[in-house]
Amino acid sequence: MLDLSIKSGIVRAVILLLVIYPLIWVPAQISIEAGDMLGLIGTSQQVEVNFSENTAIDVGAAGADQQWDLSQPLSGSEISTQEFILPGETPFEEAFPSANFAYRITGTTDPDFGEVEIYQFAKIDESGYANLGGGISSSASMFDTSFVSYRAVDVAPLPLAFGTEWMSFESDTFSVENFSMISVDSATNRVDAWGTVTLPGGSFDCLRIRSDNKHIETTLIGGMVIMQNTDNTIEYTWVSKEHFIIAVAESPDGIVDPDFNTAQSFQRVLTAPTTAVSDRPGLARSVNVYPNPFSENINIEINSPLAEPVKLELVNQLGQVINRKELGTSPSGSTRFSWFINSGQLHREKIYFLRIIESSRVNTIKLSRSF
Repeated sequence: MLDLSIKSGIVRAVILLLVIYPLIWVPAQISIEAGDMLGLIGTSQQVEVNFSENTAIDVGAAGADQQWDLSQPLSGSEISTQEFILPGETPFEEAFPSANFAYRITGTTDPDFGEVEIYQFAKIDESGYANLGGGISSSASMFDTSFVSYRAVDVAPLPLAFGTEWMSFESDTFSVENFSMISVDSATNRVDAWGTVTLPGGSFDCLRIRSDNKHIETTLIGGMVIMQNTDNTIEYTWVSKEHFIIAVAESPDGIVDPDFNTAQSFQRVLTAPTTAVSDRPGLARSVNVYPNPFSENINIEINSPLAEPVKLELVNQLGQVINRKELGTSPSGSTRFSWFINSGQLHREKIYFLRIIESSRVNTIKLSRSF
């Protein structure tokens, strides 16, 4: 279920991207395990979000081998960059010690908060995906610009299968003296279709999740209910193994027709994931790691205009640090390091992440292990 209890534009854009639906197995289609989701770390993609509340859309039918065309032109959309990263690359790492997966959303501007960076944290293992919460930081300077929220919501079990149904439930309470506001969100989720979706960037094999959402907001003063609002919507989420969430469409409040043709909110991926997390503006530098796949020896070449202390960490897909090495201060210009990893420290995992940590940046590079 995608939490849409907060209606402001920027936060709604955030929430649409915060909740992740894992991909599922279908015959002759795609399959995914926890390792596939964690394998997104080190990649980034552009996402388009539209809250015009009247986006024309054809959500198509449920069932096998469906075709969806979601490539229609949109106006008034917000474009942001979504980067899949390790929790240690965020300013909120200590707030979510059990997280092994995070992503950062940049390129969003709010009238009150300026440029906003949004972080979301999750714990992924073989049993499922749990949304732990998130943090927001902004460029505003007139007040505290860091905000953290804790959620601890089990979004979905892993693995899933075509036709699987599960329930989602979440409750939040805000209280000040005699005033309270209680928000309760529930949903019935079903993987109801698989097929091919066409987006501006191409066509992708995908699965579709239908969520029947119910949001109840109750206002109390002195313990007495003075107002209660209920919203019901249907939401479809298209997911792809290689591209994570690729599209989301939600019906207007009160519309529960599964064939709705107007969406109050719509998002889609514009570009496929690229290994460009280390190329964020202000963090750009030349980093080359080889061989990849690696066996035991890793060579790292860094070309930087600054002389900085460098530390290396080898991390597995669960976010655990397998080995670390302090390299001291590297001089400006081109520097080459060689790091030997004893095979006894490595397990049978095929995917690892090399973190190159400097005082002004952290680069994460996805590595494959050769056997």
